[in-house]
Amino acid sequence: GRLVALVVVLVALVGLLVAGATAYAMSNYLRGQVDNSLSANFQRQADQDQTSGQFPGLAPLSPCNTAFGNRGGFGQGQGSLTVRSDCAWVVNGNTATLLTATQLKQVESLPTSSHPQSVEITGLGHYWVIWNGSVAVGASMHDVDNAVRNLVIWELALTLTGVLFAGMVGSELVRRQLRPLREVAATAHEVTGQQLAKGNPSIDIRVAERNTDPET
Repeated sequence: GRLVALVVVLVALVGLLVAGATAYAMSNYLRGQVDNSLSANFQRQADQDQTSGQFPGLAPLSPCNTAFGNRGGFGQGQGSLTVRSDCAWVVNGNTATLLTATQLKQVESLPTSSHPQSVEITGLGHYWVIWNGSVAVGASMHDVDNAVRNLVIWELALTLTGVLFAGMVGSELVRRQLRPLREVAATAHEVTGQQLAKGNPSIDIRVAERNTDPET
């Protein structure tokens, strides 16, 4: 029982370590991709904010008018968030929706930094945002969080399966390997039941021939 328990614990520990390392590596990889995309988008938005406040070939963003809502976020991906001095919006499907005052306040409450920061935005969920005090760009982490969560769930399920398999197979293997020892122990137990303390006892109980190999 102790041998099987030890094997099961080792398998569980290895499985959890592999699962944790894989999830960590996957999370870092996906967030790195988001970081690269955000950095490029941030520079573009900052440049536009400092110049004309207008994208080439499009009407000015100030004020955020109804025509803006049909721009689809100017080609940005689903869930992309942008805050500029003239407008603040998030891409929602094929349109761009203005941020509410609460959502904008949550973005502006972040410390200024050139690196992405994690923030929960009401109605939008988990976001990765770069905010320099006047311009912000953000990306929804919904897909990244779901991918990492699903990976962890699958890894835990596989680890549990491995633990159960190790327990069943390990128990059978240990039972088979220790069978000769149990047989020898049973024979020794029979011998102890004989009257050996007096007279001239004859011990005719023997272990089976298969268990007499001195090399085992």
